[in-house]
Amino acid sequence: MMEVQAGSAERRGAVELDAQLAPGYAHYRAGRFEEAAASFARALALAPQDPAVHHAFGAALGNLSRLDEAEICFRRVLAARPRAIDALVNLGHVLRRQDRFGEAASFFVRALAVNPRRADIHNVLGVVFSNLSRHIEAETCFRRALDIDANYAEALTNLGVKLRLRDQFSQAEALHRRALGINGEFADAWWHLGVTLREAGRLSEAVECYRRAIALAPDHRDANLSLGLGLLAQGDIPAGSNAYEARWGTGTNRKYPLIDRPLWDGSPMHGRTLLLFAEQGLGDVIQFARFANQVRPLVGRLVLRCQKSLCRLMARLPVFDAVFSDADPVPSSDAFIPMMSLMRVLGTTLETVPADIPYLAIDSERARHYAARLAGDGLKAGIVWAGNPNHAGDRHRSIQLSVLSPLLDVPGVRFFSLQVGPRAGELHQRPFVRRVVDLAPGLVDFAETAAAVSALDLVISVDTAVAHIAGALGLPTWIMLPVNADWRWLRERRDSPWYPSMRLYRQENFTWDPVIAALRRDLLARSHLSASAREC
Repeated sequence: MMEVQAGSAERRGAVELDAQLAPGYAHYRAGRFEEAAASFARALALAPQDPAVHHAFGAALGNLSRLDEAEICFRRVLAARPRAIDALVNLGHVLRRQDRFGEAASFFVRALAVNPRRADIHNVLGVVFSNLSRHIEAETCFRRALDIDANYAEALTNLGVKLRLRDQFSQAEALHRRALGINGEFADAWWHLGVTLREAGRLSEAVECYRRAIALAPDHRDANLSLGLGLLAQGDIPAGSNAYEARWGTGTNRKYPLIDRPLWDGSPMHGRTLLLFAEQGLGDVIQFARFANQVRPLVGRLVLRCQKSLCRLMARLPVFDAVFSDADPVPSSDAFIPMMSLMRVLGTTLETVPADIPYLAIDSERARHYAARLAGDGLKAGIVWAGNPNHAGDRHRSIQLSVLSPLLDVPGVRFFSLQVGPRAGELHQRPFVRRVVDLAPGLVDFAETAAAVSALDLVISVDTAVAHIAGALGLPTWIMLPVNADWRWLRERRDSPWYPSMRLYRQENFTWDPVIAALRRDLLARSHLSASAREC
């Protein structure tokens, strides 16, 4: 709730004005903001220059999410009283709620100039700096808040988040537990503790924390989403996929993208058109395209809208009547469904994951081109070492090319880079350029990548879309996974129900050295078998 102080207006003797203010403050304290705003609006008509009335009206409007009007009120207060700390703070909150973080920060800084001992202002300024990716300044703010009030639970948890993002899991856990010791009903602290434990590889404990958060705040979307991901990682697809629907109220996914048509519930819709909507990453589209074969008999026409780089590959699948780029206008349809919701509406379980591999189709002419280009003796291995840098977990899943160096001198193996994007430049830093053939310049889209992959004997990759391509083609694929691997790779397994030809190499203690050692050992054995087969 925004801050408002009941007090006499500048026109103290105005009985009529007080008759409007008094019930307004009473309504406000009771949380009846519509009635409060109406009273303050009538008071403002009687005293249009009174800063106290503007402040009260702005506070009521802010609580009604009428943010543009609230902003006007607080700016009018500050025009008359530039050091009015409550107005500075409330205007900062209004701007923050509109994602105008730079402006919000300036008002919180001004408020701290008036009173630097306000722990709550240091804390919210830290939150704003976090939104601006000014993480060092954010951490400083949280520490200052705790210097003022060592038992400030919100600041403890916010500082814990900063330490988690630096992989300081033990320290982050301790801070979240301190916050919960102060306020055991702090749902956000339970959720953040769960996230910290998950990233530390303690999934079962994390799931229990998510449940605690949801018990305290059933509509906590982030906790519900995290619970969904945790259950999916444990292999409980029915329960996990239901909870995973909470993603539409979190982060950048605030609502379903197509609100002008019905969301498909899995019921037959013969003679009508269903649109599959690619909502997330490139690998997700490749992985979940398999469900189209189950959907097709239930609909009259099936169309897909996905990223442009996938269009040519997806258009080769006969199951789709049409494929559109996400840069194109949204095609007409009778209903739609985000692709990641297909496992829920189709009732998928771990035992019924469709794994009819291969399910991608390759341009035969391009496949012949790569077969000729890559022809020669030796085991042909493709490598990928980095994924999308904007992925939330990329700091854990991507590696430096130099990490793969122990593999590159395995005899009898020829290496081909499938790495695209800015990280591809690492290949041209000596000594790697002489050991690996760079295919990236020709990989203009994923149809081309699939054709190149089809000419290989093996793909070694971190968790990227290329690994999904190789797995969906049925090619032997060795994927390197961090301790806190994505849900789809489950936990502890060396195989994948999604891709039968895939072998999983997992970190155990946040170091890649044992993973690379196991890859080298298996690559030596594979190369020896390949050489023996050629000799025979």
